[in-house]
Amino acid sequence: MYALQMLDAGGKPPSGILGGNLVWTGSYSQCVNITRKGFNITFDGKFYMATLVPVVGGGIAGVTKLTIGVCVPSSCNQHDVNQTLDGSIYWRFFVQQGILQVTSAYSQESPPIQNVTIAAICICSVLLLLIAIGTVYDVIIHQPRLMAIKSQKESEAQGSDVTANLPDERTLLVNRLPRKETHATKEGMTGRILLCFSLYTNIGKVLSTKQAPGSIRCLHGIRFISMTWVILGHTYGAAQPHFDNSLQVSEALQTFTIQAISNAFVAVDSFFFLSGLLMSYLLIKQMEKNREKGKSVPYGMVYFHRYWRLTPTYMFAMMLWMWVLPYMFSGPFWPQPPDGLDPNCGDNWWTNLLYVNNFVNIDRMCMSWTWYLANDMQFFVIGVPLVYILYRWQILGIVMQLVLLLASFITTAVLSWQYDMTAPEGDVTKYYEKPYCRIGPYLVGVAVGWLLIKIKPKQTKSMTMSLLMTIGWLVAAAFALAVLYSTYGQYHGTTLQTEAENVLYLTVHRTVWAMALGWVVVACHHGYGGVVDIILSWDAWVPLSRLTYCAYLIHILLLTAVNLTLEVPIHYTTFTMIYFFLGHVTLSYGLAFLLSVAVEVPLMGVETIIFNK
Repeated sequence: MYALQMLDAGGKPPSGILGGNLVWTGSYSQCVNITRKGFNITFDGKFYMATLVPVVGGGIAGVTKLTIGVCVPSSCNQHDVNQTLDGSIYWRFFVQQGILQVTSAYSQESPPIQNVTIAAICICSVLLLLIAIGTVYDVIIHQPRLMAIKSQKESEAQGSDVTANLPDERTLLVNRLPRKETHATKEGMTGRILLCFSLYTNIGKVLSTKQAPGSIRCLHGIRFISMTWVILGHTYGAAQPHFDNSLQVSEALQTFTIQAISNAFVAVDSFFFLSGLLMSYLLIKQMEKNREKGKSVPYGMVYFHRYWRLTPTYMFAMMLWMWVLPYMFSGPFWPQPPDGLDPNCGDNWWTNLLYVNNFVNIDRMCMSWTWYLANDMQFFVIGVPLVYILYRWQILGIVMQLVLLLASFITTAVLSWQYDMTAPEGDVTKYYEKPYCRIGPYLVGVAVGWLLIKIKPKQTKSMTMSLLMTIGWLVAAAFALAVLYSTYGQYHGTTLQTEAENVLYLTVHRTVWAMALGWVVVACHHGYGGVVDIILSWDAWVPLSRLTYCAYLIHILLLTAVNLTLEVPIHYTTFTMIYFFLGHVTLSYGLAFLLSVAVEVPLMGVETIIFNK
């Protein structure tokens, strides 16, 4: 029976091969559950994955590789499995040609836990302990103390009637205390640090819909929608190797309606635009405020705050990715420790810490999706002096922005032409991840942030202004649609057919997208957004917007866990992908909420205590 089960657990040719069904995993669970405890045998079942890579120029269009599951005794190694396949009439030719290779293995035996994983578990345990102590301290000691102080202040402010001021036992007892003690609200250093980890307080901070005066309300909606767009694009990308009808998927990606998904790359440019806008807007307001007080902005603290805002949470997510997640799951596609999910992180994690992972060892990048954070930090480094110049010497600042934008255009055009890149993604390492090709939207954001402060909205709305606003909306919509749907013509011979067209698109389309988005922000902020402003400025977006950074860090961990633990292929349908997408968004934001209240918000509070601001 054990032999029949092992034979049954191996991958076999299914139906739908001509439609691209080349993921023949078999039954992973059935194989690894064949153990010596269940049968009178001296070994366990061990599951191997073999990959057949088509010869260049051969194979089926749209299909990259054939994957086959092999179930063998646990004493077999990779060489034994190759010999087994070599003895098969089906696979002998491919093994001898060297194009069928065993790529991974999994057995029932759990791999030994590394010391770094134990350290990660200890860090998480200490964090949970701080959260527990901080929450208990907040609820039992701090909150009652605040209520008592609030009640005392209300009693003192109740009025000047004589009856209220008549002495009694309680009045005498309170009045005997020094005034500074009756109004003592300050916690000790230990208490203040513990309060930073209180779930009671941190959950309230994250879920609050309050916004500071003068805030740009529509940005919250734009940020959340852009993040869901990123998750949607990654949902399709991560599932791509697991479809059992890959040819149908290739055809679907060429339809008009799906272009907004296959061209989701510009969602990242939305974040570059928002980053430049907020940096410019908030920094100029701070410079104006400090100028009135005769003070200067502490630029060193500006950079430190940015680094502290991003890095500890970033490193915590990396710790989970490197040392914890590999031991949490298993499956036919799940890489085995100690190599883990990302072998590059062991040697290159420091490039992420310094935000240079888009330049240094780019072929061995750790957490490949964090190239965005490197770009964003690099933009911030040069953006602060750029905004300072724009604020102090307006003409010079505008000229510098135009020069940087022109330099980016020229560099992008030259690289696109030299390496014969095609839209919409171009070359990942030479174009997509490089700041000199991606700075356009950030510069547009800087300009829009400056304009929001310079341009004061008029109280009265004239017919001329309404006409101009209508024209502006139409132009912005035309720009956005051209960016999203120009790629549709690639598949039908109408657009992006020549090298010059591809170069032009790759050079300007990201900046054009940011300009369209800039119009949306300006119009909404000055009261000309209509229903768009109502939707984007909805208060419910505010807490979701706060979770965007953590959602960006954590959502790939979720997608990896979902897709690499699959035991059977995914059959692509529109409804299936909607279901996956909604599940990924919900779980990503749920995990982001936990990461935010446990790591991000507490450490921001610690920074406030350290610098007393």
